Amino acid sequence: MAMKIGEYFLQLGKIDRVVLSKALEIQKIQKGYLGEILVANKMLSENDLLTYLAGIFNLQYISSEKLEKMSIQSNIVQVMPERIADARTIFPLKYSFTEGKLTLLTFAPQDAKMLDELRIILDNIKSITLVIAYSKSIKALIAKQYRGDLIAFDRFFPKSVDVHGFTPVGESVLDKDMLTQDGPRKVLQSPQRGNTSFTQIINQGEILQSDGGDTTITNRVNKLQNGVTIVGHEEFIEALKVFTSIIDSIREGGFKHHTQRIVSLCMKLGKACKLNEVDLNDLIMAAYLHDTGKKKHVTAFDIKDKSCADTIIKYSSAGPRLFAGCNLSKQTKVNLSNMYETVNGEGYPQGLKGGDIPIGAQILLLADTFDYLTQVSALPAPTAYLRMKALGHFTDKLLGMLKDELQINTAAATGGVKLAGIVVTENRDLLDELSQEFGRHNVQIFAAPQIEIAALILKKQGDTINFVLADLDVKNSQFTPFRLISAIRAKGIFTKVQFFAFSTGAIAPQAQEQAKQLQMAGLLPQFKGARNIPDMLALVNR
Repeated sequence: MAMKIGEYFLQLGKIDRVVLSKALEIQKIQKGYLGEILVANKMLSENDLLTYLAGIFNLQYISSEKLEKMSIQSNIVQVMPERIADARTIFPLKYSFTEGKLTLLTFAPQDAKMLDELRIILDNIKSITLVIAYSKSIKALIAKQYRGDLIAFDRFFPKSVDVHGFTPVGESVLDKDMLTQDGPRKVLQSPQRGNTSFTQIINQGEILQSDGGDTTITNRVNKLQNGVTIVGHEEFIEALKVFTSIIDSIREGGFKHHTQRIVSLCMKLGKACKLNEVDLNDLIMAAYLHDTGKKKHVTAFDIKDKSCADTIIKYSSAGPRLFAGCNLSKQTKVNLSNMYETVNGEGYPQGLKGGDIPIGAQILLLADTFDYLTQVSALPAPTAYLRMKALGHFTDKLLGMLKDELQINTAAATGGVKLAGIVVTENRDLLDELSQEFGRHNVQIFAAPQIEIAALILKKQGDTINFVLADLDVKNSQFTPFRLISAIRAKGIFTKVQFFAFSTGAIAPQAQEQAKQLQMAGLLPQFKGARNIPDMLALVNR
């Protein structure tokens, strides 16, 4: 199929021989489908690829722009575990709980083996209808729906066009009766005039799932239970996403992407608490706004410091005061103003206790404190969890949900921090994932976006550092990881520190040669081109 798709776009004039040859060379290194490689390297448009695949497999497709603004069933993630969606880059777009009919988003419709496995793994699936999408947009959708990453599409497509005014030429639409058709490869006709299509729903209303499994449409101008108009709410959310992403991008160290992590964790904990959609929405809004108007970061640990009382009381009213002119719900304001209340009554501004504190406010303080300990203070997750538990500011039930949702192994913390390491990478998303994975094993991680910063951390922390895991793709450093290793080994310092190098892409020939020279000199026995998190964990843990 690789040559077929290449020759097809060659004959169509979409690419030339030079581009095709370059794409084929990339494919030898990166593996994967040629069409995806062409799009990923901006050699071909996403719409061209999706149109081609839709024609070949007689299926419909959805572009990234459409997926970003599509309303997804609120309970759809219950159909398929996140690990399955992540591992196979698929997403359960729609599901009829009464009829067992699944509409599945995939970038590889030819993967019949995947379909057979899903029928075995998933319960109550009677038929699967495939819809094609670009793999990166599916990954963004997984991050958004499973992990509550509301700006996932902004991160995956930072230079995308305005999704509110862009409709790809020739894009098919998904009919509202799609779920009543059987078979994974059924050809779906475009809806006739007068029918309600998914595209029309996207532009005009929201999709809700009734108890009977039928799709119903509610107009966006309908009001939520707390009186927030959805039109204004959505526009405000979009503005918040831009506002917080800009603020987060210029923050330093562990505060980079702090707000988005809080939003994601609040989403997980809110769902674990079984909040309804309105309350969950109010919590997410508060999570976006929780740091506005604050000059310093305050956590649950600062509440015990009485000298911080005036500051905390002032911060409790900062968000509601700054956004008084916006159409914020009453509950969002309540969550913000009670964020520093604690279940033992030691909090501010009113000293509320237990159930008198809104659950959204409790979740917000828990998420904010945990992120500060693990990302800014670089504590392993088990250690941070036990310190928060000992503080007495949170309920055991909520702490238990945090432990379960993040799979925190508290047994690993009983013997103290096992290892401490430095991760050198400019990729903040990768760093967050690595920190979380290492944290579960009680490994303390220090973040370094540059080699020079890694050297300063080494100098400060000394022999408490056990390893350095360096990304070969770091571009903003004056020195390479290999130069740092050579200098340290030549000086005979930090002798216990082990060095590991990894790359998420193809390792440059020059880097490979430098690694070989260090290996021959006995200075880098642990070098390996790890490309994913399990590989990196295996490097350090062996």
